[in-house]
Amino acid sequence: MVYAAALELQRTVNQQVIDGQPGVLPPDVKYASPQASGQSGVMSREIKHASPQAILGAGVGVLLLVEHEPVITVTHRPGVSDHLLADSDKLKELGIELCLTDRGGDITYHGPGQLVAYPILNLNRLKLNLGRYMRLLEQIVIDTVAAFGIEAMRVDGCTGVWARSGIGYRVSGIGLESSLANHSDVSLPETRSPIPDTRHAKLCALGVRVRRGVSMHGLALNVSTDLSHFETIVPCGLANRSVTSMAELLGERVPSMDQVKEELIAQFRKQLNRRDAENAEQDRNKKPQITQMTQIDDSSSAQSV
Repeated sequence: MVYAAALELQRTVNQQVIDGQPGVLPPDVKYASPQASGQSGVMSREIKHASPQAILGAGVGVLLLVEHEPVITVTHRPGVSDHLLADSDKLKELGIELCLTDRGGDITYHGPGQLVAYPILNLNRLKLNLGRYMRLLEQIVIDTVAAFGIEAMRVDGCTGVWARSGIGYRVSGIGLESSLANHSDVSLPETRSPIPDTRHAKLCALGVRVRRGVSMHGLALNVSTDLSHFETIVPCGLANRSVTSMAELLGERVPSMDQVKEELIAQFRKQLNRRDAENAEQDRNKKPQITQMTQIDDSSSAQSV
C-alpha cells in the first residue's frame, strides 16, 4: 500500500471514530477478514496490501493492517534528516520512496514483509493515557510473537519490542560511503551486516499520534522484511542498534503473513476486551479513586527511540 494512501485512510477512519461511527470505510476499501475468507485482503484502485479489521464494539475503533511498498517516513522533528544516510540516487536505485509523516518521533522504514498495524482507537473510552497505550501495544506484539516461539521483551528507555537474537542487522551504510561524509556525528560500525550481535535487536517499532482522544499510526513488526533496507537510515535515530525479523529469528519456521495477522488481531481483541472489562468492573464498584488519567488531545504523540 502506498504510504500517502494509508495516511489519508487513517485520517478518514480517525474522524469516523471521533464522530462515533467506526468501521464505515471509504467505498474503495473493503473488509476482507483472513479468518473468514482465507485471504489477506484485496483493495481496489491504488490501495493494495491492506486488510482493515473491526476489533471491538461500536465507539472503540478499527484496526488497519497494511504492508507498504518500500518507503522511508520522516517526521518534522529537528535534526531528523541527519538520520537519512542514502541520497536520492541511492533511494531510487533501491526503489524506496521518501515521505513526510505527521506521527511523533524520528525516521523509520516500511516495506514488503513488514506487518504495519494502524489501530484507530478511542483511548478516552478505553481510559488509556499515552504511556499506557504504548505499553499495551508492546504487550500485544510480545504476546503475538510468543505464539510462534519468539521470546520478545521491552528494553528500559527504548520504546518498541526487542529480541535477544544473537544475530541482527546494524546500520552499516553499505554502498553509501558518499552520503556518510555528511554525517560525521553518526557513529556507525565498520563491520558489514549481517553481524554477530549479542545485544537486543529491534523486532517492532512503535510510533503514534493522538487526535481528539483517538489514535493514529501504530506499530511495524518485521516478519520477513528485507533488513538491508534499514541500512539507508539510522532507525528511530538510534545508531549502532540492530534490527531483526521473525524470519531471522525462526528461519524456516517463520509463519506466513496471514498467520501473523490472525494472531495479532486475536491479541488486539484479547487485550482490548480485557481493558473494557476492567473499566466496566471499576465503574460497577464506584469506589472514589484518585486517578492520573487525563483526556488525550491533539498535542500527544510518541515514537520508538
